[in-house]
Amino acid sequence: MPVLNPGTGPVLRGGGLAVFPLPPAAFRLLLEDGAAFGQAWGMRVPGGMWDADTRAALKALCRKAEGLSRRQMEKGRWRWYAVWLILQGDCIVGSACFLGPPCAAGWVELGYCIQAAFRGKGYMTTAAGLLTAWAMEQPGVRSVRAQTARDNSASCRVLEKCGFRVIRVLPAEGGEEWVWEYGGVPPVL
Repeated sequence: MPVLNPGTGPVLRGGGLAVFPLPPAAFRLLLEDGAAFGQAWGMRVPGGMWDADTRAALKALCRKAEGLSRRQMEKGRWRWYAVWLILQGDCIVGSACFLGPPCAAGWVELGYCIQAAFRGKGYMTTAAGLLTAWAMEQPGVRSVRAQTARDNSASCRVLEKCGFRVIRVLPAEGGEEWVWEYGGVPPVL
């Protein structure tokens, strides 16, 4: 049975999934030793959970969480720098994160990935919807954004199903990146 300590943060539930943030020490353990994390938390951790770029970005996010003051930790600010695990039963099927707290304009950015074996089952749509709803309930949040490659049709479908809309098109190496938003002011395209 997985360890889901309600004291560590919210446990969002829907579609047979549990989605929850890892506090900094557990986040660090998962990054450094997936097997030890799996044993300590009673979860199956898939091999190759993240590619090198994602792992590097998550390490930077974890360092930000670890650098928060005790007061910021107690206020729950660490959740904006946490990896949020997406669990079905005792198996991690994916992960997500916010790329920091709300900016001055009131938006947060959501990033996510699902393990290849669990794609096409609606898990990411469910998890992204749960995380978006949670974020929109937080003080200072007016909208949630995400960025995808234009040709990443699966990720685009996830965001469309969750009610996001494209607000900006950015040039990128090998194509375009789309910036999506949920909530906020309707875009002028």
